[in-house]
Amino acid sequence: IVDEFAKKQLGYDAVCSAVLKELIDDIARIALINIPENSWRIEKAVQYIEQHYNCEISNTEVAAFVGYHPYHLNRLMKSITGMTLHQKVLNVRIEKAKNALLNTNMSIAEIAELCGFKNSYHFSNTFKSKTGITPSVFRHSRKSIF
Repeated sequence: IVDEFAKKQLGYDAVCSAVLKELIDDIARIALINIPENSWRIEKAVQYIEQHYNCEISNTEVAAFVGYHPYHLNRLMKSITGMTLHQKVLNVRIEKAKNALLNTNMSIAEIAELCGFKNSYHFSNTFKSKTGITPSVFRHSRKSIF
């Protein structure tokens, strides 16, 4: 493509266009081949996590729900979503906590319990490691915006 474009000989634009279309087709074909046939299980696992985020959730429990070995599901989850099962659980809990911080007057301890954290200390540490700020700073900084 680069050579054709640089030379700008008669019909170079058509050649460049054709080569580019072929390249895009190849990339799309590779992407379709690499989609795991059973990615629906990952969707099912994510739905399970979103429905049970407030409970203690183990990899074994989620894997049993979707019919996989915990190690295999965790590996598949990481390859498809970029995060492990545990990371996904924490991300869902943090998102639910953000919503509660902004839309309720519940205490930090109540939100920690609501979102499935062991205690408010664990919640605050996890929240800060994921967002860079504490839950109370998040609540006050966001509420002052509105």
